[in-house]
Amino acid sequence: MVIDLPANFARKNAELYQKVVSRQLFQQDKVPVFLDLDATFTQSFVGVSQEQYYDDFALMLDSQWQVHHRFHHLVGLNPDFAPAVVPASLGCEVLFMDSPVGVPQVKPFVRDIKDLSKIKIPQPKRCELMAKTIKGICYFREKIGEELDGLSIPRNLRTLGPFDVAALMRGVTDFFMDLHQNKPLVRGLLEITTETCIKWLETLEKLFGPFPQVRVGEDYAAFVSPEIFQEFVLPYTGKIFSHFRDKSSCFHSDGLFSYATLELVKRLNIDEFLGFSPELDIAKVREILGSQICLNGNVDPIGVMTYGSLEKVETAARDCIQKAGKNGCFVLGPGGGLCAGVRPENIDSLVISSLKYGKLV
Repeated sequence: MVIDLPANFARKNAELYQKVVSRQLFQQDKVPVFLDLDATFTQSFVGVSQEQYYDDFALMLDSQWQVHHRFHHLVGLNPDFAPAVVPASLGCEVLFMDSPVGVPQVKPFVRDIKDLSKIKIPQPKRCELMAKTIKGICYFREKIGEELDGLSIPRNLRTLGPFDVAALMRGVTDFFMDLHQNKPLVRGLLEITTETCIKWLETLEKLFGPFPQVRVGEDYAAFVSPEIFQEFVLPYTGKIFSHFRDKSSCFHSDGLFSYATLELVKRLNIDEFLGFSPELDIAKVREILGSQICLNGNVDPIGVMTYGSLEKVETAARDCIQKAGKNGCFVLGPGGGLCAGVRPENIDSLVISSLKYGKLV
């Protein structure tokens, strides 16, 4: 689809986004748009397998460049192997599912509390996936430069959060049982994963920084009670944001929070809440989190972006802007990453809607 966008739209959009999430604007007059397209979308869109994609940086870069160019220069370029990078550095075996497109997965290995003594905080340059990510960033920057259309390569400091990493290392079912039945194991594991996440981000910052934003993803944290969130998410995920308090902070979780647990998200002292579940009423989320935290979302990535019509995308985008945009910091985006199967025309419609309905003053 050919869209008539204003001159230098992508760069201006990136600049506006950064001002909004870092609270540099006292009153936001326009709504930037954010496109979160994951590796399965890129692989599917350009027609490469996950094996080819992750084995060849030249092919990965070319694939991401095609997506960046097709979708109006709004998609960041990033040689990312998440969610496997941090768990793999701590001892998880890396797995690839038997499917045409996909992302690296990991196999749990922590059986009991005795295993914690065998886990060592990694040296990022000596861990396979961390070292490969660093090598990929160097390659991307050598070919493209440190930024493209206002987006840094990589766009920000990002990591899977300590709660999610711990769940993957232990196995999600066992980990959720441990939250109630084996809290010493959980605390020990979270101390290790938190320190590792910080060390990983420090390494990226030292090699490629400075970065304006740190982004932490914690999907599993959305499915716990307020009491568990307060005990096992706030102290550990919060420690990362406190460590990088000189940057704007982005918390991503597309799990389905209860509104009671969502009340505690404010205590993470974040600047941006990204890609939250579309099953949450965005007006209620705005009411709970207040006007100072930037909401980034939350058009349904499945029901609307994948299977909906252009008109449905426009309606959903308009509703999000009207409910959350005029009473606080806001970025229009999907309620979670866009995966293989999302209609390209629907992504275009999301971008158009940000212009059509995004003037707030």
